[in-house]
Amino acid sequence: MVFLNIAFLCLLVTIAFQDFKYRAIRFWTIPVLLIIVFTINTIGQPFSFFMSNTLINLAILLLNFAVVSIYFAIKNRSFKSIINCQIGIGDILFIAVLAFLFIPAELIVFLTFSFIIILFSYAILISLKKDTPCRRFIANPCHAVGIQNGV
Repeated sequence: MVFLNIAFLCLLVTIAFQDFKYRAIRFWTIPVLLIIVFTINTIGQPFSFFMSNTLINLAILLLNFAVVSIYFAIKNRSFKSIINCQIGIGDILFIAVLAFLFIPAELIVFLTFSFIIILFSYAILISLKKDTPCRRFIANPCHAVGIQNGV
């Protein structure tokens, strides 16, 4: 279990590094992250409990992305795909992996605080004229949660 936790933290650091340096992440990181998260969360709890939480979380994320899509459709006065225009596919996949990591209440709290941090950070970056993707800011609270939970 300790090995999985260390691998999880190392992979989050790798994702953050790739994102800061290249503004993209390697494709292999998302499936590996999913496997690690899946393994960590299925050890010591019933599989049905894990899957029910995951399905609820995926529904929450689907609702979240639907609201964001509707917002941008109203804002732009046309319905276009927001993927790779407003939000990258890597951001969506990274956030989707979070559905396997948390129970629903923790996911809502985590995403709320992550998005608040993103808003403040983005406001600062706008004033500095820099653009930064979402997953870069979400990976940092993931590190804090991992450290706090003893991962």
